[in-house]
Amino acid sequence: MHPKTDRRFLDRMLKKHADALEGVVKAYTRKVDKHIPIHPEFVASVLDEEAADDAIFTVDTGMCNVWAARYLSPNGRRRMIGSFTHGSMANALPQAIGAQ
Repeated sequence: MHPKTDRRFLDRMLKKHADALEGVVKAYTRKVDKHIPIHPEFVASVLDEEAADDAIFTVDTGMCNVWAARYLSPNGRRRMIGSFTHGSMANALPQAIGAQ
């Protein structure tokens, strides 16, 4: 089998995926004045904008992991600590104390 060198299909699909994901991610962070109560996604996006470049985020389980993954931007200096294990609970506070 010979490796393929034509990347047109791959590049097209990667762009399509990135565009779709960007639309989903921004769905809860635009037109926020119409969202009552505010969405936690918006809170996470504001936290991302305001946090220091070397911030340490501790995330609890469930949707907190999803919001952190979608809205907190890594930059090489930021760290995210979480359990990321099925069935774990209430790990963010002790991890934050340890990180401090």
